[in-house]
Amino acid sequence: MERLFDNKVHLELWVKVKSGWADDERALRSLGYMDE
Repeated sequence: MERLFDNKVHLELWVKVKSGWADDERALRSLGYMDE
């Protein structure tokens, strides 16, 4: 991105983890970890 904008870029990432997401078939599908 810095090359694209020819300027320094500062990014922040906030992640919220839903407990039990790895056992939730719907969540896994929506994240692309399972085929429909």
